[in-house]
Amino acid sequence: MSEDIAIRRNIVLAATSGERSALGTMTGRTDLNTFHTRLSANYNITPSDFLFSELKSNIIDYAAPLIDSELFGGAVYLNHGFTSQFVLGAGVELGHNTVDFPTPDQRIVQANAHLNFTPNNKFSIDIIAGEEFRTFENPGRDRYETPVFAVSLNWAPDKDVRVGLTASRQIYNSAAATAQDYVDTSLNGILREHICEPLYFTLLGGYEHIEYFNTIDLPMPLMTLTNNFFYIQPAADIVLTRWWIVGGDYLRRQNTGSISIVDFQSNEFGVRTTIKF
Repeated sequence: MSEDIAIRRNIVLAATSGERSALGTMTGRTDLNTFHTRLSANYNITPSDFLFSELKSNIIDYAAPLIDSELFGGAVYLNHGFTSQFVLGAGVELGHNTVDFPTPDQRIVQANAHLNFTPNNKFSIDIIAGEEFRTFENPGRDRYETPVFAVSLNWAPDKDVRVGLTASRQIYNSAAATAQDYVDTSLNGILREHICEPLYFTLLGGYEHIEYFNTIDLPMPLMTLTNNFFYIQPAADIVLTRWWIVGGDYLRRQNTGSISIVDFQSNEFGVRTTIKF
């Protein structure tokens, strides 16, 4: 079981001034509380077959005028281990998504396949992929369906280098009061290398493509947007002693959309220090 709670006050929205104004947050700041709960279990049916089950809830609470959403769901997967390194499975995920007005509540069904391949302690890949079918309560639109996936890859060719890649495609509720959801397709990576005895280098990067769609049928549908966002963040850390680390990083972010008011770019430089007791 896991519980992740974040209470955020007066945080800055990563958006242009024109987009903030359209959201009704003239200062570009808001409050945001998130509560993510997971309860999962495995049951070994045979030495090669096992059931994985999970209950989950995701609660996202914004300050007005942004809208809140709650997702309650569960999943069941039947997996077969052909070897100790190679596992295939299939399962279904169900959920009920409640959203503040004007977005209608939604019911979710996912039919997915699962693959896990771990040939050794240096490499592993885990893939869950399938199709999501989402229906909308009155006055919702017709059913919406799209491919979904979650991929995680880790590679450590030696003790000094680690590479990690994640990719996903999922549907989320928009926090804007526009009766819209969006499909988020993302790719993120990390490279961490131990250059020499005191020096570590880290490179983070990612790309995100977002497509909005209407959740209700209107005589004149709202305009749907697309966004393309990327970031890159190199960083270096120096281990001065066993208990003291100092470092710095540079973060470049850029977003381009189908309308210009959502375009932005930023450059940030940071320094940090860690003291362990």
